Amino acid sequence: MRVERDTPGMANTRALLLRGAGANLIASAATTLASLLVSLAVARHLGREGLGLLAVFLTAVMIGSLIADLGLDSVILRTFAGERWSAFPSLRSILRIKLAGSGLLAIVAVCFGIAAGAAHANLLVPAAVILLPRGVSSALEAFSKAQSLRRILVLTSVTTGLFLVSGVLAGLAIGWNIPQILLFMLAVESAKALGLFVLLVPKAPKSDTGGWRLLLRESLPFGFIGVAGATLARADILLIGVLRDASEAGIFSAADRILAAGNLVAFALYGASIPIFSTVADRNIRHEAVRQSTVLTLAVALVGAILLSATAPLLTRETFGFEESVAVLRILSWTLPPILANAIVGSALFSLHQERMVLAVLSIACLLNIGVNVLLIPRFGATGAAVVSLGTEWGITLAYAAVYATARRQHRVSSATPADRLQAGEVMAGQTQPDMQAES
Repeated sequence: MRVERDTPGMANTRALLLRGAGANLIASAATTLASLLVSLAVARHLGREGLGLLAVFLTAVMIGSLIADLGLDSVILRTFAGERWSAFPSLRSILRIKLAGSGLLAIVAVCFGIAAGAAHANLLVPAAVILLPRGVSSALEAFSKAQSLRRILVLTSVTTGLFLVSGVLAGLAIGWNIPQILLFMLAVESAKALGLFVLLVPKAPKSDTGGWRLLLRESLPFGFIGVAGATLARADILLIGVLRDASEAGIFSAADRILAAGNLVAFALYGASIPIFSTVADRNIRHEAVRQSTVLTLAVALVGAILLSATAPLLTRETFGFEESVAVLRILSWTLPPILANAIVGSALFSLHQERMVLAVLSIACLLNIGVNVLLIPRFGATGAAVVSLGTEWGITLAYAAVYATARRQHRVSSATPADRLQAGEVMAGQTQPDMQAES
């Protein structure tokens, strides 16, 4: 039986996806714009080395926050969008777990910083403590997306971005260095976490029925996926900082900050699509939503990649002023199509409960990415890392497409009626011909 291209259910799903993506896009735009402006200010005042140093430590914070998260944010997105929350612990209990995990990781990082010496401790200590408020705020942001509390999400993102940019600009004007900037970021992140807690926790269901075993069983695959994905996306900056120097990391970071504007669409669609794909009961409608979303985002991404590649010299010279970042940005611009496609197909695979396959794909890609980067970065620097990123993203796209096609075929077979299976078996055996009228 053929699926109609535009059913009422399909139209409603598409409308929900666009509304959710619109709110996520505004919130992500505020955060990304704030990060870009901070990076620009640091590059102008402290040069490539200062930018590279900040990028390396913030990358470590991001990967650390995902390690401490254990996949809880993704579970919040998927469960609080429907009625399954009653089988899980309350939001307050999840926040306590996140604080405990973030605190433990922060203590380990602080001890490592102290052991490494004073030159590293003044950077590692504030970066490590940022893990605590960031763990709370990320969980509450996931809850706001799941509950479609778009105004709160947008308000907190815009307000935080304004405070961050204005504070860093004022600090650099009076001579701040990277440790002082990290301390200020810690204060802003703490204020954001407190504001989200006051606004959102009263709106969460208060019943706590336990369900810790179920929570961990569902969250841990997401946790491993998050760590593998973050390592895959950001390990290049860490490796450049270790295998080359902070100046070379600054060259790569400048191009990466410009590219982040294009990735806004990916993050917005990912945050909006997981709750929707997880609650759509009709598999045909869900597949059509995935198909249309992927085609649309690929078309937009191809146009964006062409424009970004063509304007790379102008963008890099007028923003960061690093001539060496032009070639890096031209290469990275062609990662936009696979990154956007991976955001949609990846969330669809989550809705089909294919977390293990996603983890397998990302783990293999991560190991290959790190291995090839170790070989290329010492010789080619940031340009070599950009080439590796391009090949890795397109490889993930092909793997995701194969996994999704296989998973959808398995779900179609498993949902078929006994009569459908019998007829399918007879057709395969050559005993009957399918009803052509039914196909039309």
